[in-house]
Amino acid sequence: MRKALLLSFIFILFVSAQQIFAQTAAELEAKLESASNAEKGAILAKLAYTLRKSNPNKSLEYANKAIEQGKSTGNKNDELSGYLYGGIALTSSNSFSKAADYFGNALQIADETGSKNGLNVILTNTGYCNYRAGKYDKAIKAYSRLLDILGNVNTSEYASTANFLGESYRGKGDCDKAMESYTKAQKAAEALNDKNAMANSYENIGLAFSCKKNWLKAIEWTKKALSVHEGINNKEGIVICYQSLGYYYQGYGDFNSALDNLNKGLTTAKNSGLNNLVKELNKDIEAVTTNKDKKTGAVTDLEKNMKQQDLEKIKNIENIADQFQKENINKEYALKEKEQLIGQKEEIISIKEAESKVDKEKITTLHQEKKKTEAELIQEQEQVKRQQQFIYFAIAVLIIVIIFSLLLWKQFSLKKKAYNQLFAQNEEIKKQKHQIEIQAVELAKLSIVASKTTNVVMIMGANADFEWTNDSFTRLYGYDLETMRQNNLGNLRAFSGRKDIADILNLCVGDKKTVSYETPTKTSQGIKIWTQTSLTPVLNETNEVVKIVAIDTDITEIKKAEEEIRAKNNELEEKNLLITDSINYAKTIQEAILPSAKYISSKFSDYFLFYKPRDIVSGDFYWVGELQGKIYVAIADCTGHGVPGGFMSMIGNTLLNAIIYEMKISSPADIMNELNSKVIQGLNKGSDIVTHQEDGMDITVCCIDREKHEIEISLANHSAYMIYGEECKEIEGDIYSIGEMLTQRLDKAFTSAKYTYTPGSVLFMFSDGFKDQFGGPELRKFSSDRFQSLLFENRTMPMAEIPQKLQEALDVWKKEEQQVDDILVAGIRL
Repeated sequence: MRKALLLSFIFILFVSAQQIFAQTAAELEAKLESASNAEKGAILAKLAYTLRKSNPNKSLEYANKAIEQGKSTGNKNDELSGYLYGGIALTSSNSFSKAADYFGNALQIADETGSKNGLNVILTNTGYCNYRAGKYDKAIKAYSRLLDILGNVNTSEYASTANFLGESYRGKGDCDKAMESYTKAQKAAEALNDKNAMANSYENIGLAFSCKKNWLKAIEWTKKALSVHEGINNKEGIVICYQSLGYYYQGYGDFNSALDNLNKGLTTAKNSGLNNLVKELNKDIEAVTTNKDKKTGAVTDLEKNMKQQDLEKIKNIENIADQFQKENINKEYALKEKEQLIGQKEEIISIKEAESKVDKEKITTLHQEKKKTEAELIQEQEQVKRQQQFIYFAIAVLIIVIIFSLLLWKQFSLKKKAYNQLFAQNEEIKKQKHQIEIQAVELAKLSIVASKTTNVVMIMGANADFEWTNDSFTRLYGYDLETMRQNNLGNLRAFSGRKDIADILNLCVGDKKTVSYETPTKTSQGIKIWTQTSLTPVLNETNEVVKIVAIDTDITEIKKAEEEIRAKNNELEEKNLLITDSINYAKTIQEAILPSAKYISSKFSDYFLFYKPRDIVSGDFYWVGELQGKIYVAIADCTGHGVPGGFMSMIGNTLLNAIIYEMKISSPADIMNELNSKVIQGLNKGSDIVTHQEDGMDITVCCIDREKHEIEISLANHSAYMIYGEECKEIEGDIYSIGEMLTQRLDKAFTSAKYTYTPGSVLFMFSDGFKDQFGGPELRKFSSDRFQSLLFENRTMPMAEIPQKLQEALDVWKKEEQQVDDILVAGIRL
């Protein structure tokens, strides 16, 4: 997927450029001599563009001159072109951070002048270089602006830019924004019916889902991409999809599917000659296999059986009682009122008599009224009394009714309780009857099993006297119950061959639990056998042991097998010890062949070696030597690790000694070609026999000329880092490995490159073991970018202290993961 994005970037870079210069560098340099100041800026820019690939350093020199010329003449176009082509030169040498600064300056000039000419190219380069340098916010800003300029148009440029924007968001860790950008690229690719772009966008969407750890969605979209690649027969795309599926299935926890997809990718890569991917997939398969062996275990689900019982609810009986209001007539108060009235009348009569004793008739009338009033008062008193008696009677009746109701309710409750108890007892009787019937059936089954089983079944009393045995007892031991009793073997204590049988019985009876043990014994014919016995106590209602059931199983064959296995294990342990001793001796030999620290220190005053074999013997090795005043250093990664890798490292070491010291070959490229020839010849790879094993090595050979301050370096499927002050240059070598058959079939020769260094510059050489180590929160490889940053951050410290930093970074990254490959890192301060 990243290769596809890189190709898209290159396509946009060169298709969108303003012009392709036809003149050669020599012609332009000739024109430069006679050009005016106004013309020099444009010619210098053309020279920078023309030499951008063949000589990036010279191209950058001309670009800087174009910038200075533009500044001196005030020509913003020349200054902009200088920054643009200087950035392209730095991109060619993988100096992405510095290139991003150049493109940023070009963009600033374009904005200041309002120039739209070439703006898309500048934004594309600015975004790409910031992305490669890990400056994701700046990359996002550039790509977002470019998308706004392009508009929502379904073009290849729009799809590619949206993909790069998604990559930048994903690099920053914003999975949702990455998904949004990838989706824009997908829609554009589908509208164009561009199969390659469609497949790339599907892969990217899968990556976004994996970023969110949604493994199933990641698998779904990657399979969609795989289908498109298969439709257009894109072998490399097919292999990369299988590789991604392997990673996603591993993340999902399906190690079998992960290995299945990785193996499919490996087969396709081999058939298609994609050797770089073959090597990657072999390492991926090994890593997944290691993780599977470590993490796979049986997973047991606990099942919970729940029973629900319906409980009857008991209804509460409510007591209802009527309340009555009592009326009370205050008879005394009424009488007092009457008496007061009568008193008032008497006072009136007395007054009348005092005033006039004439009217006797009125006095007589008053006396009559008084009598009448008294009679009425007596009548009222009787009526009040009768009302009180009625109230008392009503209260008494009410109390009697309430008491009678309470008695009836209590009697009803007692009857209901008795009915419920009777019903419960009846249900319990039915339940017990059902259980007894089930037990009877089970006992019948057990009776059949006990009589027919090959196991010996014995029933004993609580004192361990035999009461019953099945037929298997006689078949196994040769005794019947009667014969045992006659021979005083009728008790388990006498019959068992174990000296601690009494303690075992006490444990069984005392703790009331099943006890198992093994016993060597003899049959009636004197044949030695082994049995495994299980004693189970049978308890009565008061939890007392009343019976003991013993079940014997013949384990004689198992014991024989255990003895055989034990003997085999002892034999294997002895052989394993011999093999381990041999490997340790091979390690001693390998360490003796490697250059000593004292010898290396005589050649370099400030250096380090970080050397961590995965197994006892390593497939990585280093070589240091001197010829004709020049110092040679080799860092190699042989096929495999352990003993096979160790053999290859010894072969490589021997061949390097012969090539440099005996054959006096001094050029790193010639050394590589001779080494390749001898490895192929030595491993019989020149024949017509087809082999599926690619034996050989990836190697870096470096020649250091201290007098001239020059380094000549040749790399076979390796890369190295050269640090000048604040600049880190990645040196990439040939894509072929030493011993690879494809180099002969294609008649490919290894190349070398020369570099001038200043004192204090640092050269880092390494195998791919550190970069390919799995770990981190997403269980991914350490990666080249992260490895380069780690070395660059520690470049200024003494070389001897860097291994400690590397070890700390490795421990933090891999944590509990296994080391996947041999690791070798070397650093030299020149």
